[in-house]
Amino acid sequence: MAFGYTVDKEIHIGGMRIVTGNFTNSSSTGGDIVTGLAVVRQFFITTAGTSIVANASVYNETLPLINTGGTVTIVNTSNENGSWMAIG
Repeated sequence: MAFGYTVDKEIHIGGMRIVTGNFTNSSSTGGDIVTGLAVVRQFFITTAGTSIVANASVYNETLPLINTGGTVTIVNTSNENGSWMAIG
C-alpha cells in the first residue's frame, strides 16, 4: 500500500461541513485525499508518531479549492502518517 486515507467523520455546522480522517503512507511521499466537499476553504494536517518529525506535511493546493470531490493533494516524507480535517 503506497498511500491511503479514511473519512471518519462529517459534521454540519451552519452552512459549513467539517470532514475529518486519517492518512497512512508506506513507502510514498503523499497522495490525494477526496474530501467530498464542493469547496475546500480550510485544510489542516497533523502528523502522528512517537518522535519529532523533521519535515511538516503540507497540502499542495491553493485555497479556496474547487474541483471534483474536493480532492486535496498532500506532500510529506516517506512513511509519515497522521490525521486531516477539511472545512468547506
